[in-house]
This record gives sequence, structure tokens and C-alpha cells, in this order.
Amino acid sequence: MHLYFQIGTYVTESMELSVATGSLTSTTSQCQGVCSECVYLVQDRPFDIIEGKDLKIGVNFALNNPGSEPFICSDIRLTNGMQSYLAVDYALKNVKAGNAPVSLNNVDIGAILMDHCNSPARAYGLPSALYSGVLESPSQSEPQPDLNSIRAWMTDNTLVTEEMKDLFVDLNLPVISPMATSNMFLNEEEYPTFVRTIQGDNTIASAMAVLAKSLSLQYVSVLYSANSFGMEGIETFANIALQEGVCIVKSIAMDSMTDSEIVSELVQQTSHVVITYLSMEDMDRFLSARGQNSNAGSLVIISPEPYPLVYYKQMNNAKNVLSLRMRNGDLDGYRNYLRNVSSEEILSNPSLSKYYMSLFQCNLPGEYR
Repeated sequence: MHLYFQIGTYVTESMELSVATGSLTSTTSQCQGVCSECVYLVQDRPFDIIEGKDLKIGVNFALNNPGSEPFICSDIRLTNGMQSYLAVDYALKNVKAGNAPVSLNNVDIGAILMDHCNSPARAYGLPSALYSGVLESPSQSEPQPDLNSIRAWMTDNTLVTEEMKDLFVDLNLPVISPMATSNMFLNEEEYPTFVRTIQGDNTIASAMAVLAKSLSLQYVSVLYSANSFGMEGIETFANIALQEGVCIVKSIAMDSMTDSEIVSELVQQTSHVVITYLSMEDMDRFLSARGQNSNAGSLVIISPEPYPLVYYKQMNNAKNVLSLRMRNGDLDGYRNYLRNVSSEEILSNPSLSKYYMSLFQCNLPGEYR
């Protein structure tokens, strides 16, 4: 709840502001309900529902990229966005159809899908607003979900898992993540209900160190984003590198100097091997600056994150970039599911329509971009 105080009166006709005198602490709140600004910010389709009357999984994934303001989203993600939402739908359909290796004994399972847009404010704010009753369901068939039916949450990365920690602990609900790799989640006191379906940062750091060593790259520099991903990543890699006999000759944080100065500094090092723990945006900036330095083509860049859209965009600037990708099992059923998404499903789902138009650079009927 916000507290509002009258500090003066503005007369439109004369464009005069008269400021009230006296102590602000003597006034009282005129707020009679929920924060209307908060409701406004999240009312643009705050969540979708996969119907299930008995049990639901809360899903907080990034469908869109972050916008310029907290809570606000920008363009839709072409990778690791809509695909993740559809994977949840595919999995639930298989469970309901009895095609999965697990059975729920006729329990009807569904999901509540939220889009945090990789914004820390949304990551915690949206589920909190859901539990406080601020958000209203966009579904006509199920006006408002029974919050007691949400028996677990899924998160897609380290950022949202970290932001939602207090919510998980307070509600004592399990949280499952396919992408949150940070070592912080190994702390069972802080994250007592957390599990993940992917290898953690120790495994990734070990692979990078062993790769460097196997290529006889014993000395490396490190470039990292000034966020939890970058700082925890470099700390993990430094520990693993020491064990593997790989020496770090220089460590640089993005924004500690200009992008061009960072590239120049890396070029001047005795080792031209650069281990990067960069966000997608920082990797894009780094490769752009690299392309403007005629001597930076000799840099060999090893990244734990595959950023195919960035590499495709940067093209020549992305030469000698090695990325790691976790081995995944082949899900032929999921591939067939994606191929068989009907036009009716695309047109009836605003998020899927937006993704389709962005992917194929086209307008669907009734849409103008």
C-alpha cells in the first residue's frame, strides 16, 4: 500500500502551484485499496492458465526480454522463451494422457504461467501479487485460481530463483529449475526445497578449465558481467582453474572501463584466451567492441553460455568463440508436438501469436506490426 500526502494545490488555468505548509507527518493516508499503479503495470495478461482442477504448478519463466523500466517487458524472446512454455504444456498433456513415466492416479494437473521478462521486480512481484489477490485471471472458464492448488513452482534461471527465495521458504513449496545453475542453491538452509534438472556451475567451470588445458591454453584472462551470474561464475571458475593448473592472468568486470578499453586491455595480455561469464547483452557489447579493434581477432573466447542469436548478429566479430552446451536427450515427441501446433492454437494464444510473427517477420490476420 502506498501512502499519499497532499503537499499543495495546482490550479490549471493559472498554472500556479501553492505548496501547503506544516508537517507532512500530521496528515493521514487517503489510500483506500490496493496500489492502482502496481495493478496497471501487471495487468497486461499477467498470467495464463493450463486447466487443471486438482493440482497446479506455478511457472515463472521469461517469455519476453526486459524493458527499460521495472515490471515492463520489451520484445519477445526467440530462444528459451516460448519453447519453455510449450515444453510445460507438452509435459502436462503427456501426464494426463498416461504417456509419461509417472502417474498421478487420475489427479487433474494444470499450471499457472507467468512471464518475469528477466526483470527482478517482476520475478518476485508477479507471484507475490498473485498470492495477495491483486492479479485477476485472464481465463473465462476459470475466473480465479485456487492458490491452495499450487503445490510447486518452476523457475527458468538463477535470477528468478534467487528473487523468489522468500516466497518458496514462507510457503514451504518445492521449486524446480531446468536452468538455474548457481552454486548458491547448494545451500540447503537458504534453499531447502530447491532441486534442478541441470548440472551446476561446478560442472560447467570444470569443462571450461579442462577444455583450456587440453588445448594447451594454460594462461587465460577472464571477463565477467557485474551481476550474480558473472561474479559467482568467475569465483567458481577461479577455484576449479586452480585445481586444474590453469592460471588467470587478468580479471576484468564489464563496466569497469569502456568496452573499447576492455578489448585493448585483453589484447595487451600475454594470453589471448578469454574466459567469459557474460550476459547476452554484455556479450553483444563485447563482440561489437572487438570488431572495432584490428588486433582483437587473435582473441580466443570461451563462453559457458551459447548465444546463437548474438553470434549470428555479430558474424565476423564472433570468430574464435567457443561455447558450451549441456547435452540434452532427444525428445522426438516434443519435436513432433512443436511441428503440429495448429493455426487455431496460434491465433487463440496472444503470446504464441506474438512469437510466431516475430519469428517469421509477418502479420497474422488482424495484427499490424
